[in-house]
Amino acid sequence: MSKRLILAGLASLLVACGEDTPVEKCDHLVDITCDRAVQCIPNGGTHSECVQAVQTALPCGSAVSVTASYDRCVNQLDTVGCAILFPNGQLDLPADCDGVILTSRLASDDGTHSTSALTHGSLEFVDEQN
Repeated sequence: MSKRLILAGLASLLVACGEDTPVEKCDHLVDITCDRAVQCIPNGGTHSECVQAVQTALPCGSAVSVTASYDRCVNQLDTVGCAILFPNGQLDLPADCDGVILTSRLASDDGTHSTSALTHGSLEFVDEQN
């Protein structure tokens, strides 16, 4: 076996190992969204409370794929102003985030599956002021 073939195999293995899974990408998206929620919504709760709330609507453990607009979505969530991202305390997802995470869950004991997606306006963050 030549050294070139071994190096090519190692290089492709490293590239394959560097790719995040849909579950990891979903978790990253939730982290960024909750970072922004904590930053943008005064008295809106903690990061961990946000993650729990989001994962109720978007169970990342069931993520099976992400769309091609995932990177644009993450960039926009990270850079769009608070007034645009959270008008009236409700997340207004950028268009590139609409349907970006696809999840699959067993719908019943007979093995059928249902598929859902993170969709525009599907998450709400409440500014709880006492």
